[in-house]
Amino acid sequence: MFVFSIKKIDEYAKMLSKTQFITDGEKSRIIKFFDKCIKKLTPEDQKIGQIQFLRTLLQSGVGIHHSGLLPILKEIVEILYSKNLIKILFATTSFSIGLNMPTKSVVFTDIFKFNEGKNEFLSSSEYLQMCGRAGRRGIDEKGYVFILMGDKKILPDVTQFKKMVSPQGTTIQSQFRLSYKTIINFYYRNIKNIVEFFKESYIENSTFISMPQIEKKIEELTVKVNNLKDINCVICNDNIEEYYKLNKNLENNRKSLFNITFINNLLKDKGRIIEYYDKNKNKYFYASILNYYTDYNGEIWCIIVDKKSLENENKNNNLKEFDTEGVINGKYFKYLTLYLNDINDIMNYVLKSTKKCMYIQDDDGFDFYKKSDLDIILTELISLNNLNKCDYLKIVKNDYEDSKKITLNNELQNKIKNNMCQKCNNIIEHLNLYINNKKVKDELELNKNKLKEEHLKCFSEFKNRISVLQKLNYLDDENTLLLKGKASKEITSSDCVLVTELLINNILDKLPIEELIAFLTAFITNKNKINFEDPEISDNFTNCLKEFESKYKEIEEIEKQNNIFENSYNRKIDFSFAIPIKKWMLGKHFNEILDDCEIEEGKVFNNINRLALFFDSICSFYQVLGNTTLGEKFQKAKDVLLREIMTCQSLYLEEDLDIKNL
Repeated sequence: MFVFSIKKIDEYAKMLSKTQFITDGEKSRIIKFFDKCIKKLTPEDQKIGQIQFLRTLLQSGVGIHHSGLLPILKEIVEILYSKNLIKILFATTSFSIGLNMPTKSVVFTDIFKFNEGKNEFLSSSEYLQMCGRAGRRGIDEKGYVFILMGDKKILPDVTQFKKMVSPQGTTIQSQFRLSYKTIINFYYRNIKNIVEFFKESYIENSTFISMPQIEKKIEELTVKVNNLKDINCVICNDNIEEYYKLNKNLENNRKSLFNITFINNLLKDKGRIIEYYDKNKNKYFYASILNYYTDYNGEIWCIIVDKKSLENENKNNNLKEFDTEGVINGKYFKYLTLYLNDINDIMNYVLKSTKKCMYIQDDDGFDFYKKSDLDIILTELISLNNLNKCDYLKIVKNDYEDSKKITLNNELQNKIKNNMCQKCNNIIEHLNLYINNKKVKDELELNKNKLKEEHLKCFSEFKNRISVLQKLNYLDDENTLLLKGKASKEITSSDCVLVTELLINNILDKLPIEELIAFLTAFITNKNKINFEDPEISDNFTNCLKEFESKYKEIEEIEKQNNIFENSYNRKIDFSFAIPIKKWMLGKHFNEILDDCEIEEGKVFNNINRLALFFDSICSFYQVLGNTTLGEKFQKAKDVLLREIMTCQSLYLEEDLDIKNL
């Protein structure tokens, strides 16, 4: 069963463990193998709660597998599952990747995964990878996949569900992120050509692969540009560009203006008059609102009337109740849908006749005036002219930001009305021609830019990061690595610059070894955040933390000056693991430090391993600087880190377990 929460995995497994899924013989084999594996740990480590919990589950034929499990327990589960001794396994996505563990049936307890703060549908590739476990070759004719909807009240969207189960894989997206370490390695390898360097990254690879196509496209677009039709108009030639920009700015401002709560509420008045611009007829119309659907992209269902329309010639004796257009007594009407950016203004008028008229609703929920009352509405609507628009400034009162939007809207409207293009009888044709020409020219310029070195996705950031490294003395003006830069290359942390500044400025010199190591746990976290919360280990620790935070802000200021805003991919800082590691360094047993941890046993194990690897890079860092004393200090610290359960060998390498004959 695939479950996307470690907490729920433990919960579900505990519930099912009350039922026996295996025979007494199978149970005996499981316990014998489990105890034999666990005896490889020290008596103290055998007391770890997770070990006892899994032993209880396995006695019922139930297993669990997730990133929070200790490695030795993961391997026990994998081995027992491969021998068909685990009948029900609760696992996360990781079980479907890299492990050849087929099964008769796969069950999903959910098809949503929590990702970066929100619930998302499983991608097609994730779903297919997991349900691909169903069906054992040579044993099952077919595999079965079940999706449990549980107590969810809302079924998944059909379109999204079809997309999830379709055999099309997810489009591969580059996860490349430019970092200081990338640039330092770039110059350490003495690469001369930045273009050649970025060719090696997937993020830019598509650009280089598509260059022949881009060049061909440029040729085609150049021919198109040369054959574009000019606007031969005395009025528009000099004014059309400004006219286009004014309309574009007005359109962009309009949506935010009409989304202001107090103004938006006006659209909810049935019969409210709005003014909109019909681009095809180059004419402003009054429309009366019937419905405003805020949930459907701001759709406004309204009615218009036009006594001068050619449709007046139509006869109205065949008019039906839900006709969306027609003619009544020489008045052409039309029901239509408008959107916020179609509105020119909201008028300070509501049709008086709306209160006297009856509405009917079609099957889609749209309101229509009753055929018998429609002429009353149209008579009032067609008589309207020179209405005053709503005083938006009075509505929003003293709100500064909203007032700015209103003032800008008024200015743009006045400029458009005073633009010379308004006097041209063919302005619609000319404006469309200008837009079409601009689209072709912009596309040509865009494709030309793709071939320029400075328009590589990473180029500007690359240059900005070099400036930061030069100011911090990692590179000289010729971009040659200085000693500090060569040393920082050895650091394996996601942010080699921050670690280098911490070590090279001797910020941690006052700390005893166990607190120094505890401090460095800040750089091995998997949490995507920057957190300087003090774990309050000692006064010296607190003082070092303040000094480090000051140095961090100093670096951050230099970065801001060079338009670098470091993300959580490159920079993670968190001291929540400091207290457990200090205790571990002082000789406490693994079981004794778990109470101070926010994470599961397996993740604690992984963090200690990650810290040991981090120490290897720090030893290399000091070797480059010629300080062997400090390098030896960290090597000794690593020996203290890797003890007891941390030295347990993989079960797959243990010959005495006789896994084949289990």
